[in-house]
Amino acid sequence: MINQNQRPPTVNATIPTKKRGYYGLISVAILSMIALLLALIYWQMSAVIALPQTAQIRPSPPPSEGQGQAQESRVRESLRKEGYEQPLGDSDIAIRQNLGLKANEGRIADFVGRHLSSRRWLVAESKGNDLQSAMLQLKNTAQRLWQLNPAANASNTEFRIYVNADQFTHLSLKDSGRLAELLGVA
Repeated sequence: MINQNQRPPTVNATIPTKKRGYYGLISVAILSMIALLLALIYWQMSAVIALPQTAQIRPSPPPSEGQGQAQESRVRESLRKEGYEQPLGDSDIAIRQNLGLKANEGRIADFVGRHLSSRRWLVAESKGNDLQSAMLQLKNTAQRLWQLNPAANASNTEFRIYVNADQFTHLSLKDSGRLAELLGVA
């Protein structure tokens, strides 16, 4: 039998209360930073996944008038019939002014609309044949729209390029290499 006084000495392995609180704060801070980093990675990945939305190239509504302004008017009218409102205006000048862009700040798209029922945004450009310019106009317009309007972002914005019937024929599947070249992805 061991006498109480003969018990081997023991080491106190507990952390003092002040140190325990300090380590708890460090643990919470580290976990918070990990959660923040994961949230940022998720946000960045969702933006990267959403951005490559390809611009759809569609033929303009049937031509009944000349080129240029008449084609833009037909496109705008067709999109209004699809259910898009134009909160930034129904002309290039109005859209530019409502986006707060000056004439020397790059070209903009012909149409910026929000669908009445889905609340999705549409940025569209009507072109005869300069598709690279159309892509730049879509980009300029979308970037400014997203800066000024928190309801519009890469995940809820669609892009379209409308071309005349002749150009659309040239861009058909039989000439997909030419389309890729014009869009700068070849």
